[in-house]
Amino acid sequence: MSDINSIKLRQLDLTLLTVFSEVMRHRKLTVVAERLGLTQSAISHSLKRLRRAFDDELFMRRPFGVEPTQRAMEIAERVERIILLSQEIVGEAQTFEPSSSQRLFRIAGADQQIALFAPLLIRRVRRHAPGVRLSFRPQMREEALKALADGELDVAIGLQRAPGTEYVHRHLFNETYRVLARKEQPQIKRKLTLKTYLELDHVLVSFNGGLRGIVDVSLAKLGKSRRVVASVPSFFPAFAVVAETDAVATVPARMAEHYRSHFGLVCHEPPVEIRSFAVHALWHRRNNNDAGLKWLVDGLAAIAAG
Repeated sequence: MSDINSIKLRQLDLTLLTVFSEVMRHRKLTVVAERLGLTQSAISHSLKRLRRAFDDELFMRRPFGVEPTQRAMEIAERVERIILLSQEIVGEAQTFEPSSSQRLFRIAGADQQIALFAPLLIRRVRRHAPGVRLSFRPQMREEALKALADGELDVAIGLQRAPGTEYVHRHLFNETYRVLARKEQPQIKRKLTLKTYLELDHVLVSFNGGLRGIVDVSLAKLGKSRRVVASVPSFFPAFAVVAETDAVATVPARMAEHYRSHFGLVCHEPPVEIRSFAVHALWHRRNNNDAGLKWLVDGLAAIAAG
């Protein structure tokens, strides 16, 4: 770390290095200001101090934001190490005050996870942290992992545990399935049998337009197959199709139970065994001592325990 040690250390503090790290990661001062809960003028002032300390422009203005200089790229990894070490040392002393925080939390997940968590989390945040804002985005696993690594995301709600040592996860709940049908569906009597299930039209939720899913894998093990008449890219359109037709949809149980009354639907137990799955919250290990992130994940866990 000779490059950094050669600077007059009294010109630097952890806040300045954090600003450097965030600008390096996001390349947009407006995003950095939102992330750190500071004004743009405060970010600009911090950059001026950094430029004086390192005797380099560090970031050049461009139409798309800012671009790091060669000097900035040379010291970026070492600045990150200093920040991580500092977080480890003072991690226990970090605090987060929900009632006064102006922080923006960025959350990613699949369609059903956002539909499940967003309403309840927004309600919880408005009650306990009125200045906090939430940004939800639909991202699949690989996209979310990259966004976490790049600092563009705070937490992802995912179906798999954290890979390797770069990420941390917290188990939220185990999910099963339900079969949704409209109340007046003429073919279903009191209990949905396998025979009736196979005779029904099915609508499948498929993000890539496929007509085969996990249910079909389970049925194939029994030497059976169902009739999938349509696929839609997300769950609410599937619920709407079921509400307006005699087709059924086999979907995650929590979402089915939570939204069935909104669409006038009823839930049935699947007449075939379908493998359950676990849902986790994932975040990058560098944020493991982030008190605000812990508060957010605790909120997700409380909703999941619900």
